[in-house]
Amino acid sequence: MPQPTPIVIAIAGGPASGKKSVQSALKSALETLHAAPFTVYTLHQTDFLRRPTTLHSTASAVNATADAERQEAYDLDALTDAITRQGQGADVVIVEGTYVLAFRRIVERADVKVFVDCDSDVRLARRVVRDLALGTPLDSIFEQHVRYSKTCYERTILPTKQISDIILPGGGSWSAGVELIAHGVVDDLVGKRGGVKATAGGKVDTMGLPLVLGETDLGVGMPSYYETV
Repeated sequence: MPQPTPIVIAIAGGPASGKKSVQSALKSALETLHAAPFTVYTLHQTDFLRRPTTLHSTASAVNATADAERQEAYDLDALTDAITRQGQGADVVIVEGTYVLAFRRIVERADVKVFVDCDSDVRLARRVVRDLALGTPLDSIFEQHVRYSKTCYERTILPTKQISDIILPGGGSWSAGVELIAHGVVDDLVGKRGGVKATAGGKVDTMGLPLVLGETDLGVGMPSYYETV
């Protein structure tokens, strides 16, 4: 019998928007919502950062800083291939990164596309705290944000919000949205395992979970994005 195709969830958003936190919370929810645990694998775009010398002949600190903000800095083909490999033994693969919804192969592979929409001032404040702790001078943090991060976000990352299925608010207020996603995915996985799908009454048998994402089968993708408030 062929291996069932896993559900792939792609989580995008600006730098320091909370993508990894959403990914972690979603993984935890999926692993605990059902009596028979699902296998959930996670992937991070930052693990596929190219070496600066593969982008420029001069590996200066300035170029390295600029490169880390650009889509070309990441080997997204390798990330897509990793999604396929991980999916061979998983029920769900959750991939997060600033550019995961800006890369056609990942978009085509994703069943559920999530955008974490966090205020730019909040993201900058988080980045300042994080980078200061790593020893980065404050003036360098602001220069990187203004010259590189802000531009990349506005030109490439923010437009992917329009192709997402679900928009989660940033700032840590996304827990209800994560539950919506998790319940819908569990419903679909139970169906793939031969269980009874959720009915129009809004209940999943043996679990008592509400059909919180409507009648959509996440295995074939959602028809459009909507905002979770």
